[in-house]
Amino acid sequence: MSKDQDTQNEPLLRGRSKHRRTQSDYMAALLDRVTIDTWNEIVEAAVDAARGGDAQARSWLASYLVGKPEVKAPTPLAVVIQRINGRTSSLMSSPTR
Repeated sequence: MSKDQDTQNEPLLRGRSKHRRTQSDYMAALLDRVTIDTWNEIVEAAVDAARGGDAQARSWLASYLVGKPEVKAPTPLAVVIQRINGRTSSLMSSPTR
């Protein structure tokens, strides 16, 4: 058997298949299936769930609407030390750019 024939017969788990799915293949399939109307329904359901108290829905919406904070929150120990020292200024570090 030639090396090329060996490669064709190897299982996919070894990563030697002739065709591998790429990230773009999966994204294309997703975009074909999730229309803008479907996405609007998903977002509306998330908004309704968030209004109803669903923490995961609020978190998901916030991640898209607000994004992640650009500053790092102080540790609880740092806050306690700051209070002991009588400081009231913010411990929030500014974003590094």
